[in-house]
Amino acid sequence: MKRLIVLRHSLKNSGSGNVTLSLPGQNLAFAVGKKLKEAGLLDSVTVLVGSDQIRTIQTGLIILTAAEKAVMKVVQNSLVFTTRFDEWVKYLPSKETKLPECENVLGYLKRTQPEFYKSEAESVANAYLSVFDSFKDGEVALIVGHSPTTEMVIATLAEEDPNNISDLKECEGWEIIMENGKISIKILP
Repeated sequence: MKRLIVLRHSLKNSGSGNVTLSLPGQNLAFAVGKKLKEAGLLDSVTVLVGSDQIRTIQTGLIILTAAEKAVMKVVQNSLVFTTRFDEWVKYLPSKETKLPECENVLGYLKRTQPEFYKSEAESVANAYLSVFDSFKDGEVALIVGHSPTTEMVIATLAEEDPNNISDLKECEGWEIIMENGKISIKILP
């Protein structure tokens, strides 16, 4: 059995681009690390994976510090976020867009840009699956990503309608378990 603990990064400082976590974001990541340690979810973590945005690695390191857990490897992989950021910005609904009550941002994206959604979902999901392929049974990776790409991966791997996957708040996420080639997904405590 292989496991991924997948979270959205914590609260960031204001501004755009590659910004660090805010002090409340650091505190939140620390509290989440304590909670995940109490649940025993970080005991076997051997690798931390984040995007090329510093806030993902920073979130993961604070979570692991709070859990008193050291890892042997830290990997920055832009594929766990996206390589097509400019297209995401163009295709996502504006703040003025009123989504139907039964539709979230991912559902909107899948409905309005089906080819983009499909290719991006496959690309990012394959990046997560490559993490599974890179380690042995019993090993666990902590992946800290972004929203809505993290939710898109969960919808894709769970073969779920994206409208059924709730938008992640900072430091929320899932545990993805692969056993005998089958994937199961649980919401983190």
